[in-house]
Amino acid sequence: GLLKSRQPRDAMLRLEESVNIYRGLLGQNHPFVADALHTAAKALVKVGETRGALLKFAEAARIYEACHATLHYNSIANAQSLASLLVDLGDMEKAQSMFEEVIAMRKSVYGAHCVQVAKTINAYAILLAKHGRMN
Repeated sequence: GLLKSRQPRDAMLRLEESVNIYRGLLGQNHPFVADALHTAAKALVKVGETRGALLKFAEAARIYEACHATLHYNSIANAQSLASLLVDLGDMEKAQSMFEEVIAMRKSVYGAHCVQVAKTINAYAILLAKHGRMN
């Protein structure tokens, strides 16, 4: 809503408010807090605030891990978003490691030959091609 209507500052304030409400109600280490952080991180990427996005993706990942939810689909999506951002930032070594981790998580949850794994591999290949890294 607010991001699409060109009100990124208001959108970010609302997203931060949401994170704080979840934290206040549920405590720091709850998957809903991680989900809210992931949403805020994706919004930060859209407005070009990559440093803040990295921090929020990382914090969400720590919470998913603390909740033993690393194989939950939201956790996997968070890891893939982080990997994509790392590609965009040119940190190819970390990005490759993260994408391999995401692919392994998806294989663990869905099996090696499934649409989710193929889509992740495809997304990774598109990002590599976009950044001229197809070797």
